[in-house]
Amino acid sequence: RNEVIPKTIDFSSLDDKERRELDWIIRNTSKIIGPESQPLGTMSGQSIQLTFNVMKAWGRRASKKESKAPHVVERLLQRLLKEKDAGNKLVRIDTMAYNIVLDAWSYSSEEGSAERCEEILLQMERMYQEGDESVKPDEGSYNAVVKAYVKNGSRSISATKVESIVIRMEQPEKQVSPTRRSYNLLLYALANSSLEDAASRAE
Repeated sequence: RNEVIPKTIDFSSLDDKERRELDWIIRNTSKIIGPESQPLGTMSGQSIQLTFNVMKAWGRRASKKESKAPHVVERLLQRLLKEKDAGNKLVRIDTMAYNIVLDAWSYSSEEGSAERCEEILLQMERMYQEGDESVKPDEGSYNAVVKAYVKNGSRSISATKVESIVIRMEQPEKQVSPTRRSYNLLLYALANSSLEDAASRAE
């Protein structure tokens, strides 16, 4: 995680458009969290918006084989959090920012990605319960974790986890509701699980 840029990227396999896009991503990532980064507390509104754009760009690469993109997205968010803690009033960290990180992990095939996704969701829930309404998890937050478990969890554990997350979404205090995608992913997880009572749980 100490590397700014993952070293597993094979530039020779990219076409010109993707190579140019990746070059833009890497150059700007280095400006934000590399040796060229600005002192804490001094980022401009333009630099902050650029950071969000770079986070989204890395997130789109999270599904690539052996991609370390989710780690970079997390580091970029941590940079913004430190900037906010340093007193920069221009920084606004909200649900959307955390959802970018959750989405990146949900697309990752890295071992432990589903568990990391849920850890971040739990962190959002804790912050919201402590009074930070700006990071209240929404349907997208929960669905990202559901998707992560369907994609990378073991079959039986995945189904149980997905079911528990959907049940959490149904709790009135969460103020969110499972979407059609939530239920479809749950049905898929149950159908592909080794649980003996999967059929009855799907009813």
